Amino acid sequence: ENLISQIEVGQSASLQVTAYPNQDFPGVVTSVAPTADASTRSFTVKVTPVKGAELLRGGMFADVSILAQEHNNTLLAPRTAIIEDGEQPLAFVVNEDQTVEQRSVTTGLFDNNRIEILSGLRAGDTVVTAGQPNMLDGGKVEIRLALSDKIFAIKPISGK
Repeated sequence: ENLISQIEVGQSASLQVTAYPNQDFPGVVTSVAPTADASTRSFTVKVTPVKGAELLRGGMFADVSILAQEHNNTLLAPRTAIIEDGEQPLAFVVNEDQTVEQRSVTTGLFDNNRIEILSGLRAGDTVVTAGQPNMLDGGKVEIRLALSDKIFAIKPISGK
């Protein structure tokens, strides 16, 4: 209900169905109900696939993502790198001396996998994406496995 003002006819969307688990079906918003359903307080939004519709069948359930906003040239981090301490989002950054630094961050838009970082991190920072509850600010860590350029499995050497 609180996001309906961000959805308009013509917006891009993406559909995912369990029958085709690794395939996104691009779509477009074709209608938005002018009023909410009184019992569910939700709005009906219709999305029409624009590509691959021949693979979809009536009665299939789909997860739909609608691009409500987009920011270009922004810093993104894996969503798993951000944890909450009360109301404050935090990230642990691995320093060159293999210690972790806890940083408060300000976040923005997000999708299933990534989150926009408005402040608190810099491009090139190596962030912890798992095991943060076992981390202490300033604690030593051992990088065990590089999963990609900047995402690591990290084991605390000292911590909670």
